[in-house]
Amino acid sequence: MPRPLSRSRHVRQIAFGGAGRAPRTSDIVLGIVAAALLAGYCLLMVAGLLRGMPGATG
Repeated sequence: MPRPLSRSRHVRQIAFGGAGRAPRTSDIVLGIVAAALLAGYCLLMVAGLLRGMPGATG
């Protein structure tokens, strides 16, 4: 008798620990650090664009 092709697997939620409802502290810290790095990168890009403008001072 052939085996069924679909097997149910236990899927582990990586981003959430325990019951899967509350994010871990490390996830929150990682999100804050990522947002800060993205904001810094955007500020550097804007500063580079402003530096290249003819009427910009600085």
